[in-house]
Amino acid sequence: MEIPVRYQPRLLTPEERAGYLDWSLDFFTDDRLLQIPYIDLTLQLDVTNAYGVYQQQKDSPGSFFAFLLWHWMQCLQNHWEFRLRYYNQQWYVLDDPPAMVSVAIGGKERFSEMLLENVVQLSYKEFSQLYSEKLAQIRAGNYERAEYNTFCLACIFGNLPNLKFTALSVHYRREKSKDNPGFTSVNATGKMANY
Repeated sequence: MEIPVRYQPRLLTPEERAGYLDWSLDFFTDDRLLQIPYIDLTLQLDVTNAYGVYQQQKDSPGSFFAFLLWHWMQCLQNHWEFRLRYYNQQWYVLDDPPAMVSVAIGGKERFSEMLLENVVQLSYKEFSQLYSEKLAQIRAGNYERAEYNTFCLACIFGNLPNLKFTALSVHYRREKSKDNPGFTSVNATGKMANY
């Protein structure tokens, strides 16, 4: 796997790595250590105030979720730690990571992925237009499954407003950790699934 240039990868600098992060990065990737956890975080957020701001965006075609997603991606620009990816024995920061959103499509496949690139370079109006167009294409049956490597590099977002829980899950998948920044989650049956 190579990190596409369009995601603007750059090596993590020693200054960015200093302190706790220096220890923790090795903990998550050093093959000599016993455990290599992957962390999934599910949060419930009170978005009442954000919804009020969203309602004032009258000229935008985007949904409230699109509004939150764009702002979340902009916020991540201030926190490079969430844009770290481990590849080929080195740490990279993706300065323009892709966003990945699951879209319910029904049928046997149930879900497809919406890949959104260059999110941090788009204005909200541009992004909401792109989001709306891609969502319409996917719902019309015009979609492609995302490649595994894209999942590994993307910031993955879900929209499950009726699920009332908060979770922090640590998964140990040593055999999948080497040169693989993949995501692991526990599905409804309690079995682990790699993304």
